[in-house]
Amino acid sequence: MITKEWVEPVDEPHRLYKVSSDVKDSSGNLLVTAYAVERPDKQWAVMLINKDHDNDHAVKVVFADPATQRDRCFVGWVNRITFGATEYHWHADGANGQADPDGPPSRSTVAGGPEALYQLPKASIVVLRGRIGGQ
Repeated sequence: MITKEWVEPVDEPHRLYKVSSDVKDSSGNLLVTAYAVERPDKQWAVMLINKDHDNDHAVKVVFADPATQRDRCFVGWVNRITFGATEYHWHADGANGQADPDGPPSRSTVAGGPEALYQLPKASIVVLRGRIGGQ
């Protein structure tokens, strides 16, 4: 997922950006972690990790552009690559628990836009990849 979907081509420079998330549980623990990169192919990719083992979450992705003081978003079609509970089986064994992959990540294409919500299945890694534009 990281070298084939999030960052590619791997032999050219990428620009990594600071990301924040406000998806938390009732105790204030962060449930979704995100990482954003501008790729050399001019696409943007955001890797989202849903650490919530019990719940799906829908998130809005906003790119804050400090140079223009405007928010930006994915525009057009966005590639969504997911590796989650549907793609693997979890073998519970306390601290030694492990995932057993059943198949490749699932792929879909979803519409971008300023109001787009992106679904993160429980216990998953999702890569969103596409072009961004102004709002």
